[in-house]
Amino acid sequence: DYMVAAAGAGAGGGYYGAGAGAGGVLIGTISDTIAAGNSLTVTVGAGGGGGGFYTNGTQTKGFNGSNSSISGGCGGGNPSTTDSGPPTLPAGTGISGQGFAGGTILAGENSAASGGGGSAAVGGSVNSKQPGSGGAGKSSSITGSAVNYGGGGGGGGFYFSSAGGAGGGGAGTNTGNVNGNAGTTNTGGGGGGQRSGAGLSGGAGGSGIVIIRYSDDNSQAASVSGASYSNPTGYHVYQFTGSGSITF
Repeated sequence: DYMVAAAGAGAGGGYYGAGAGAGGVLIGTISDTIAAGNSLTVTVGAGGGGGGFYTNGTQTKGFNGSNSSISGGCGGGNPSTTDSGPPTLPAGTGISGQGFAGGTILAGENSAASGGGGSAAVGGSVNSKQPGSGGAGKSSSITGSAVNYGGGGGGGGFYFSSAGGAGGGGAGTNTGNVNGNAGTTNTGGGGGGQRSGAGLSGGAGGSGIVIIRYSDDNSQAASVSGASYSNPTGYHVYQFTGSGSITF
């Protein structure tokens, strides 16, 4: 069984930066037999940086997070980027089956932005100057306990803050002198939008994660790097928080 989360995107910089889309999340089972002595290479993606709001007035979109993968096979997709200040910078789109689009701004009287899409749900929309919350991530019990991965970042606002989506999404801020909140490390959470402020940036995306488990009727891996090991009832579980490999 596997759970692969790509890294979250960074939130937009500028006035009322929108929440960033989460990293794509894939959960499933591979029925192939892996012979003893064979190895898998695991890549864990790095979170995307937040967009900036510069002293010359330039506002930029956040950056995509990087893919996560198992031997180049079942990988999380590119997470969506997010809008920054001007409406001419469109939100990044999500990848079908993996996650939803980044948020957009709603300037003028509302002075707020929508939340970034999570891996399981769209981001919240602006409601009477209240920025949208980040969309929820997918839940997985692969480690033995239910955990959400790939929550979207909350939108920034002038009057109100917003919550990040369940699964590591960064909260959106309504304070003019701080950066947006980053997505949580090793969740694939999207970054939270900032309110505004020259020299500041939207929240960075959280790094990805890869988890592999198989029946403990089989032997424990001969060697592993980049992962922690646990043995809940019936399974060997390897949780990769950094790139590495596993040899059976």
